Amino acid sequence: MKPDVIVCWPDNCDYPLWRLFIQSNRERFSKVIVAVTATNSGTNYTEFIKSVFDDDTTTVFRAPIPIAGVDWRDMAINEALDSFSQSKWVWFTEQDFILTSARWFNWVNSLAAAFDAFGVKVGHRIHPCSLFVKRNLIDKTARNFSIDPLNQLDHFGLFTKELEALTSIAFIPKYWHHMAGLSHNWRLVAEGKKPNHQPDDFYKYIAASLEAPVELHPDWRKIAEKILPHNYRIE
Repeated sequence: MKPDVIVCWPDNCDYPLWRLFIQSNRERFSKVIVAVTATNSGTNYTEFIKSVFDDDTTTVFRAPIPIAGVDWRDMAINEALDSFSQSKWVWFTEQDFILTSARWFNWVNSLAAAFDAFGVKVGHRIHPCSLFVKRNLIDKTARNFSIDPLNQLDHFGLFTKELEALTSIAFIPKYWHHMAGLSHNWRLVAEGKKPNHQPDDFYKYIAASLEAPVELHPDWRKIAEKILPHNYRIE
């Protein structure tokens, strides 16, 4: 099972550890499809992202600009599915989803042999930080990845409700960590403010990124080095 990877990427962020993860495990995936979404804030990393993902099976594209009444993430995901994805499996994921053991892949392979959809739960929610779904099952749904404010459902809430009505969904109980708040924290520090969501996790991520064997954008490095408290630095 070699899924297409689909991820949305705000253009004012970079995720060095996620890029390193993809680079280190590239043979496990078919296409890597990155939908860059507009933020109109801070440094625009789009061209840098394209340059570091420069290979024949990776697609970095500008997601459609949302029109009134249409959800930005729904538009981006559907464009990725329609224009670029061809694998029998799709892995919807987020850059703040971090593996804590290579054993995670054992779960993935086992569940792919037995289920048409599987992922992780964060609280009581089937979370889009890591959700594997067969393409033919995706196309049996309305492919609605937007939020539903009336029923208080976040992105992918409507989609996963449809999946549950169509099939049994299995879950990987361990070997992963979802940071949450990574993109928002980065936007805050880039604006000269303090991170407000699990700052300890965030600073550890920044420290690890600075030490990782991965190319860094000069602006990203400058901000990261400036905001990192001394006690998080890896000497």
